[in-house]
Amino acid sequence: MSHLELIILVTCFVLVSCFANNMVCRPVEDACADDMRQHLHGPPGKLGPRGEKGNKGETGLPGVKGHDGLVNQSRIQENIKQEVESATRELTQRLESTESKLGDVSAVLRILLEEKSEDACADDRRQHLHGPPGKLGPKGSKGETGLPGVKGHEGFVNHTRTHETIKQEVESATRELTQRLESTESKLDDVRAILGILLEDKSECKVKYEGTCYRALVHPKYDVKYSNALSFCRMHGMEPAEIPSESHYYKIMECVRAEIPSEASYADIFTGMTYNHSARDVTLSDGTSAPFVKLYRNPSSSTAKVGMAIVVRSDVSHQGHGMYNVYSTTLQGIVCQKKNC
Repeated sequence: MSHLELIILVTCFVLVSCFANNMVCRPVEDACADDMRQHLHGPPGKLGPRGEKGNKGETGLPGVKGHDGLVNQSRIQENIKQEVESATRELTQRLESTESKLGDVSAVLRILLEEKSEDACADDRRQHLHGPPGKLGPKGSKGETGLPGVKGHEGFVNHTRTHETIKQEVESATRELTQRLESTESKLDDVRAILGILLEDKSECKVKYEGTCYRALVHPKYDVKYSNALSFCRMHGMEPAEIPSESHYYKIMECVRAEIPSEASYADIFTGMTYNHSARDVTLSDGTSAPFVKLYRNPSSSTAKVGMAIVVRSDVSHQGHGMYNVYSTTLQGIVCQKKNC
């Protein structure tokens, strides 16, 4: 007989005995139940309500550091090249266009210079005048590729430094192109100015007085550089005019007045005389004092103003005529002379 069967038999015996003897069996049942619970397990009950959420666990340990990446120098250089090309494309196109225009205008100027070389004074003019530079020649062939450098160490990609390098390369490339463009545009303006002068009336002598021929160049605006004005005189076999006497002064005034454009009321132009600040005197090209001087205003004390200009009004009765010292930079034109005509 098993242990379980023995327990059941004893239990039943106790119950029968209680019933037979008409006793209060509740305490006995409790005692029996306690004894039975010690030996018998019933099926599991239903799940109880869900418990409260537990606290967050502690942060885990940091992972292992990854390996350093490779610096792709080729890719960085390619990015820099693309950025520079993009930033300089427009400037390069403008530069090429300006250089092309400069070449075209220079070609016309050379033709005019060749035509002028047939004049009697061509040899003398060539001693004093150099034409503008010709168009740039073709770009030379690319040199051979150099030997590859030694492989560098692996390192970090410093993006901040890379962007700064790209910025510097772009600024350097655009700065150089901008300077070249400004220089070329300035040369183009100079050549155009000379060409415009040459295309004007080519007759040399406008006023002749006592064996000297005079002619004047007068623009309505202050856009004639002294170097271009000097070229104008020499292209006509002349030199900047001097004023040796009062009668010459009035003849030159007459010559200049005839060239004043209709849209202007006066001419402010260069002469061939200079101002000596030490002696406070107007001098001729040979260094001697000018025999006749009629000042438009008192000489400036600025030592850089060594050139002498003359102001001529369209209105003869106007009192604002005469000479004054100036910077040898830009005025409205020049008066030229040729002796022994």
